[in-house]
Amino acid sequence: MGEGKARYYCTAAYDGPQYDTFIQEKYRKMRENEQRYEKYQADVVLVAYGISARICKRAVRMGREKGFKIGLLRPISLWPFLMDVFKEVRKTAKAFLSVEMSAIGQMVEDVALAVHGEKPVYLMPTGMTPSKEQKILEMV
Repeated sequence: MGEGKARYYCTAAYDGPQYDTFIQEKYRKMRENEQRYEKYQADVVLVAYGISARICKRAVRMGREKGFKIGLLRPISLWPFLMDVFKEVRKTAKAFLSVEMSAIGQMVEDVALAVHGEKPVYLMPTGMTPSKEQKILEMV
């Protein structure tokens, strides 16, 4: 091998338009068959996964007992994102609140894209500390 010579390895699997078609078809099938989620529709829809979703479920129950119209959209699989589900939910929801255990919010951007600017999207970043149900209800 001589110095300064660039080398690269390319296989037929990653070369040409057939690979793009393969990836597009794979993504379409995943959107149709592999998206998993749980949802409760209402005026204000909390969006959360993991620990935050468990806390949000309790907040939804507590809020409904107090007469709040709170729902929950809990992605179980995050990719591909639930664009089609949001299309349905955003018809009746008045606003969305992304409850996240992150300092700056990450999923909120996906939620905003899925809502297409049709409804307001808010963020409740809790950092490394899970939120409390009461704090979620205050935000709602």
